[in-house]
Amino acid sequence: MKKLSAGLVLSFAVASLAGCHNWKSIIGPNGGGATGKVPNWNPKAEDLVAYLNDNASRVKAIQCNAVQIDARQGLTGIGADGLLVFEKPRNLRLKARAVGKDAVDIGSNGDEFWYWMLDDPNKYVYHCSYGDLAKGNVPVPAFFQPELLIAALGVQEYNPQGKYDVKINRDTVELHEATLSPQGATLTKVVTFNRAQVGPGQPQVQSLALRDDKNKDILVVQYLEVQVDKATNAILPYRMKILLPGGKDKAELTLKLRDLREVEIAPQQGQRLFTRADLMQSKPGFDLARQRPDTATGLGDLRPVGGSEPKR
Repeated sequence: MKKLSAGLVLSFAVASLAGCHNWKSIIGPNGGGATGKVPNWNPKAEDLVAYLNDNASRVKAIQCNAVQIDARQGLTGIGADGLLVFEKPRNLRLKARAVGKDAVDIGSNGDEFWYWMLDDPNKYVYHCSYGDLAKGNVPVPAFFQPELLIAALGVQEYNPQGKYDVKINRDTVELHEATLSPQGATLTKVVTFNRAQVGPGQPQVQSLALRDDKNKDILVVQYLEVQVDKATNAILPYRMKILLPGGKDKAELTLKLRDLREVEIAPQQGQRLFTRADLMQSKPGFDLARQRPDTATGLGDLRPVGGSEPKR
């Protein structure tokens, strides 16, 4: 199951490139939800960014208690069930179970992110502070970066003052933005919009891709179906597929978010969810920025939710 779990977690794409923006599914004016209309002629970058941000601004916290996961790598496939909770700006927890066992645990708070997977031979809880990540040259796989999943859910907002390029095709419009990987490599994020009118449940945003400096896709999110949150009228993904096109065994993961909805998260619940303390009770930690295991206590530089450095 080693290859498959790696494919599963990498496809989850959770702790992301710091500052990765939202690439959400949004249905058109015939489907409800966001009131803005994606122009089907020659839109400017600010039009597309404003449209995306209108939808993202409606959501503060979301939860899905029944994430259905179909993970495939090469000829092998497996199903899993999970729990997903997110609260702006960076509080995130995603847990998944496969074949009756805990398989993946990925999380983030205001200070750091972490991930753990069952098939890691060292059983480490890998973690990194966002401060260290911002310094660059941290060996973090793109698929283990939580803000990628946050962005895929359509709940992060773009920087209105960011630099973007727009490419107009016959049937689609592409929004391009340059970014950097944690190792300092140049990447391009490409959000692809459908220029045609779409019906209820159909995505106006077709996909988001991360491309390398040779313009090859290294990660693609395809939006298959979307849903409208009744409380906020925000458009949220219902079914999406995450692809890793490169490598010998191509990996893909399909997520169905059946009951994804806006929620209020109590402070005590947030303190419990958005920290790795529960994992560290029984598993050793590993600091990605310093490339070394934590202290013998296993807790290492454990940071509270949203907060400051622990007292020494």
